[in-house]
Amino acid sequence: MRKEYRDFVICNSCQWSASICRLWTLGSNGGVTFSSPVQVESRGNARAPAITVSGVNVYVAWQDFSTSPIGADSEIFFAASIDGGNTFSAPINLSNNPPTLSRFPSIAASGNNVYVVWSDCKILD
Repeated sequence: MRKEYRDFVICNSCQWSASICRLWTLGSNGGVTFSSPVQVESRGNARAPAITVSGVNVYVAWQDFSTSPIGADSEIFFAASIDGGNTFSAPINLSNNPPTLSRFPSIAASGNNVYVVWSDCKILD
Protein backbone atom coordinates (compact mmCIF):
# COMPACT_ATOMS: atom_id res chain seq x y z
CA MET A 1 0.00 0.00 0.00
CA ARG A 2 1.35 3.42 -0.97
CA LYS A 3 1.31 6.16 1.67
CA GLU A 4 0.06 9.59 0.69
CA TYR A 5 2.20 12.49 1.84
CA ARG A 6 1.14 16.12 1.90
CA ASP A 7 3.31 19.20 2.07
CA PHE A 8 2.07 22.38 3.71
CA VAL A 9 2.83 26.06 3.34
CA ILE A 10 1.89 28.48 6.12
CA CYS A 11 2.13 32.21 5.73
CA ASN A 12 0.64 35.52 6.62
CA SER A 13 -1.78 36.78 4.03
CA CYS A 14 -1.26 40.51 4.39
CA GLN A 15 -4.17 42.74 3.65
CA TRP A 16 -4.55 46.50 4.03
CA SER A 17 -4.71 46.60 7.83
CA ALA A 18 -4.57 42.94 8.77
CA SER A 19 -2.28 39.96 8.63
CA ILE A 20 -4.21 36.70 8.67
CA CYS A 21 -2.63 33.27 9.14
CA ARG A 22 -3.61 30.92 6.29
CA LEU A 23 -2.51 27.42 5.30
CA TRP A 24 -2.09 26.00 1.80
CA THR A 25 -1.54 22.37 0.85
CA LEU A 26 0.87 21.64 -1.97
CA GLY A 27 -0.60 19.51 -4.72
CA SER A 28 0.71 16.00 -5.34
CA ASN A 29 2.22 17.24 -8.60
CA GLY A 30 5.52 18.45 -7.14
CA GLY A 31 4.17 21.75 -5.87
CA VAL A 32 2.89 23.04 -9.21
CA THR A 33 -0.55 23.69 -7.72
CA PHE A 34 -1.86 24.57 -4.27
CA SER A 35 -5.15 23.96 -2.51
CA SER A 36 -7.51 26.78 -1.65
CA PRO A 37 -6.30 28.51 1.53
CA VAL A 38 -7.60 27.40 4.91
CA GLN A 39 -7.85 30.23 7.41
CA VAL A 40 -6.20 29.27 10.70
CA GLU A 41 -7.07 32.45 12.59
CA SER A 42 -9.19 35.50 11.89
CA ARG A 43 -8.16 38.17 14.39
CA GLY A 44 -6.03 39.88 11.80
CA ASN A 45 -2.81 40.46 13.74
CA ALA A 46 -0.83 37.25 13.16
CA ARG A 47 2.93 37.27 12.69
CA ALA A 48 5.73 34.68 12.51
CA PRO A 49 3.70 31.48 11.97
CA ALA A 50 5.35 28.12 12.70
CA ILE A 51 4.03 24.73 11.58
CA THR A 52 4.65 21.06 12.28
CA VAL A 53 2.96 17.87 11.13
CA SER A 54 2.59 14.50 12.87
CA GLY A 55 0.64 11.93 10.84
CA VAL A 56 -2.56 13.62 9.69
CA ASN A 57 -2.35 16.20 12.50
CA VAL A 58 -1.19 19.71 11.60
CA TYR A 59 -0.17 22.15 14.35
CA VAL A 60 0.34 25.89 13.97
CA ALA A 61 1.63 28.51 16.42
CA TRP A 62 2.00 32.24 15.80
CA GLN A 63 2.67 35.59 17.40
CA ASP A 64 -0.51 37.64 17.70
CA PHE A 65 -1.03 41.32 18.56
CA SER A 66 -4.85 41.18 18.75
CA THR A 67 -5.00 41.11 22.55
CA SER A 68 -3.06 44.35 22.94
CA PRO A 69 -5.14 47.52 23.06
CA ILE A 70 -2.31 49.55 21.50
CA GLY A 71 -0.44 46.78 19.65
CA ALA A 72 2.61 47.03 21.91
CA ASP A 73 2.59 43.51 23.31
CA SER A 74 1.86 40.16 21.73
CA GLU A 75 0.82 36.66 22.70
CA ILE A 76 1.57 33.20 21.29
CA PHE A 77 -1.48 31.40 19.91
CA PHE A 78 -1.91 27.77 18.84
CA ALA A 79 -4.39 25.87 16.65
CA ALA A 80 -4.57 22.21 15.66
CA SER A 81 -6.03 20.24 12.78
CA ILE A 82 -6.80 16.54 13.08
CA ASP A 83 -8.00 16.19 9.47
CA GLY A 84 -4.87 16.96 7.47
CA GLY A 85 -5.21 20.74 7.58
CA ASN A 86 -8.75 20.97 6.20
CA THR A 87 -10.11 22.58 9.39
CA PHE A 88 -8.54 23.97 12.58
CA SER A 89 -9.53 24.20 16.22
CA ALA A 90 -10.32 27.56 17.77
CA PRO A 91 -7.05 29.36 18.60
CA ILE A 92 -5.70 28.99 22.14
CA ASN A 93 -3.62 31.70 23.82
CA LEU A 94 -0.59 29.78 25.15
CA SER A 95 1.46 32.63 26.62
CA ASN A 96 -1.36 34.74 28.07
CA ASN A 97 0.95 37.09 29.97
CA PRO A 98 0.42 40.78 29.16
CA PRO A 99 2.18 43.17 29.17
CA THR A 100 4.87 40.94 27.74
CA LEU A 101 6.10 40.77 24.18
CA SER A 102 5.88 37.04 23.44
CA ARG A 103 7.52 36.29 20.10
CA PHE A 104 9.46 33.91 17.86
CA PRO A 105 7.33 30.77 18.31
CA SER A 106 8.80 27.42 17.36
CA ILE A 107 6.81 24.18 17.29
CA ALA A 108 7.52 20.44 17.14
CA ALA A 109 5.45 17.28 17.45
CA SER A 110 6.19 13.65 18.25
CA GLY A 111 3.26 11.28 18.12
CA ASN A 112 0.44 12.93 20.07
CA ASN A 113 2.78 15.30 21.93
CA VAL A 114 3.15 18.89 20.74
CA TYR A 115 5.86 21.25 21.98
CA VAL A 116 5.76 25.03 21.55
CA VAL A 117 8.50 27.37 22.74
CA TRP A 118 8.86 31.14 22.42
CA SER A 119 10.73 34.13 23.76
CA ASP A 120 9.26 36.57 26.29
CA CYS A 121 10.37 40.15 26.69
CA LYS A 122 8.83 42.01 29.63
CA ILE A 123 7.56 45.49 28.78
CA LEU A 124 8.59 47.88 31.53
CA ASP A 125 6.72 51.02 32.54
